[in-house]
Amino acid sequence: MIVIRSFWLRSDRWGGRCDVTRRVYACHAYRSNCGAVAMVMGDLVREVDVAVVGGGPGGYTAAFRCAELGLETVVVDADKRLGGVCLYDGCIPSKALLHVAAVLDEVERAKEFGVEFGRPKIALDALAKWKAERVVGRLSRGLAAVAKTKGVEVIGGRAVFEDSRGLRVEGEEPQKIRFAHAIIATGSLPSPLPGMALESPRIMDSTAALELPDVPERLLVIGGGYVGLE
Repeated sequence: MIVIRSFWLRSDRWGGRCDVTRRVYACHAYRSNCGAVAMVMGDLVREVDVAVVGGGPGGYTAAFRCAELGLETVVVDADKRLGGVCLYDGCIPSKALLHVAAVLDEVERAKEFGVEFGRPKIALDALAKWKAERVVGRLSRGLAAVAKTKGVEVIGGRAVFEDSRGLRVEGEEPQKIRFAHAIIATGSLPSPLPGMALESPRIMDSTAALELPDVPERLLVIGGGYVGLE
């Protein structure tokens, strides 16, 4: 069984005090007791105070806070980009498209107070480029800059816990990481419908809906949650 400790230390362990200095000291004390670490099967073995698995909003926010507290922190994410599904396949792209829809709605409503425009035309290629470069790309670059400023390293790969104090990274940057504390923020994925494969171009999940090659005349949305409503 793997037990993941919180990155906050109990204050009673230090006589009622739990400031940044003592948290950092505790992690350094843990690391000093580990002894020399040998290279194993060519993998890089390193020690950190906090290992964060997942680079989405929960993961990078926790990583930035740990770094602010003086803890050596790394983030492991298969994409090697901070932001997660929210930035690349969910919240942000959908809000960008909703903004365009709101602009079109304002154009239509302008007739009520005497302003008329020609029939709007949607160039989906240009819209997709704007969404990817000017919206998602800008935020992605901003997060990377913040991580660099705070000294948070982002490692690309899939994290596999080997025990309660270590994990290995599988992928393009294989290595082993020993940590004092770990934060798991792996997020979620769309849940497929049982017995229904998404092989038809007429059936799509929420991610594919953000990359439609054309605007369908009719659309059936199954699910009335916030994803379906957007």
